[in-house]
Amino acid sequence: MRTKCASLSLVRNLTIYRFMKYLPEYLIEYIIFHELVHIIEKNHNSRFWEIISGKYKDYQKSEKELFKYWFKVSEEVGM
Repeated sequence: MRTKCASLSLVRNLTIYRFMKYLPEYLIEYIIFHELVHIIEKNHNSRFWEIISGKYKDYQKSEKELFKYWFKVSEEVGM
């Protein structure tokens, strides 16, 4: 998948995409936590974001940063 940093399959296999190596460590940790929360809550509904905000109070900031990094990294690696 070219528009995601990571994904969790139905059988709980976590796939981390190669461009994540260009991200700061704190964003990598956020992405992994985000994907692992999908074990508890599959959809991005209010319960999902409630769980995320329990660890990342300002998760919206991380989401915005990831969006910015996506464009930056995709240009550099030719995605």
